[in-house]
Amino acid sequence: LILMIVVVIVGSATYINAYGQEHWEEFATQDYFDENGFFVSVVISLPLLLLSVLILFQLLLNTMDLLVKVKVAELKQNKKKKQ
Repeated sequence: LILMIVVVIVGSATYINAYGQEHWEEFATQDYFDENGFFVSVVISLPLLLLSVLILFQLLLNTMDLLVKVKVAELKQNKKKKQ
């Protein structure tokens, strides 16, 4: 769920940048929102993408750990059946 929310936010970064470019006077003293969206990319998208990579890495580690546990249990069960 968190990963999906992050993907939606990063995917809508161009719209966030466009909104910020039009309304920056309402909440800032300087216009940080350029046409390329560098500010939004650095402040919003980059941290969220790093978080997504960490989440995926953790899921991969959990999957590997579970796979090892299942395989060890399978080998133990096969050993008991042979005896």
